[in-house]
Amino acid sequence: MNKFLAVLTVFLYPIFSTIYYYLPPFTSIAAILAIRGHEKKNRFMLYMALAYMLNIEINYSLPMFSTLVTLALYYWVILPRMRFYTVCRNCLRFLTVIIYNLMLIGVLFAYDYLFFTDSAHLDLKIIYNIVFELMAVLFL
Repeated sequence: MNKFLAVLTVFLYPIFSTIYYYLPPFTSIAAILAIRGHEKKNRFMLYMALAYMLNIEINYSLPMFSTLVTLALYYWVILPRMRFYTVCRNCLRFLTVIIYNLMLIGVLFAYDYLFFTDSAHLDLKIIYNIVFELMAVLFL
């Protein structure tokens, strides 16, 4: 039953978040779950988080694999330097949400600059998403 709800959430929540503008996409929480799934060797959690991230990209019309590239950059470059926060799990999660979202914005702006497109917009919705993801990360 739990796996069924996870699959249902992965495939239905991105659709609802694009229909209803004020539902946050929770990409950084999916990144946290993907990292946790990779570290604990839980393939189901890892694959569901990656499928969710790809589904968010498709529904929000983001450049393909931008969230996965950001996840890889965060995991290989930033996360090893932040391992000293392992005593405070919530501190690490808060920093992950903030840094991952800033890196995602940077990747989207780099994509826009390189290919002369307009896929990322800086507005209050980004701050709104970060605040809601910070509140939601407490429940992980």
